[in-house]
Amino acid sequence: MLEPSNICALILAAGRSSRFGESKMLAPLEGKPLIRHAVENTLEHLQNVRIVLGREAEKVKAALEDLILEYVENPHFASGMSSSIKAGIRALEHSQFDAALIVLGDQPRVPHKVFRTLLEAYHGSNAQIIVPIFQGVRGHPALFAREVWLELLALEGDSGGKAVIECDSARVQRVHFDFPVPDDVDTLEDLARLED
Repeated sequence: MLEPSNICALILAAGRSSRFGESKMLAPLEGKPLIRHAVENTLEHLQNVRIVLGREAEKVKAALEDLILEYVENPHFASGMSSSIKAGIRALEHSQFDAALIVLGDQPRVPHKVFRTLLEAYHGSNAQIIVPIFQGVRGHPALFAREVWLELLALEGDSGGKAVIECDSARVQRVHFDFPVPDDVDTLEDLARLED
């Protein structure tokens, strides 16, 4: 683990689950809630983890109560992903962290290689943003240095950090992987495919 104390993971788990039809984060996958897979995966690489909650926040906390992490509640979760990013970044503004790794709570199987390579890239460069590219397609998790947090706080809607990433390519390091974007879960069918 590389200098984990100066990076905090922000796991976004506050969505409406509108396409899923029920609370996606609590849906069972291999005997445990979907969100637990993403959290445990992240904790293997970073000791500082905060999870942004919205829908059924108390139930999600109960599903994670034995894990060491902090919670951030997003009362505006229905307005889109940007509201969760902003809630998470606001919670870090007065912290000691130099960067935030934004992780999606509905991606339960991001390969360990992705986490390791992104963290190594951050510590080995001066880039303010580190993003993974999976067979030519940009994905998550993405790492944002403190220098761009004010831009994240200005986001609106459901586009995530795309606008900040695309604002200035000179400050972005793209890390390429020779496998597809890790699966995320938007529908019951997506979940069933992961169980296969």
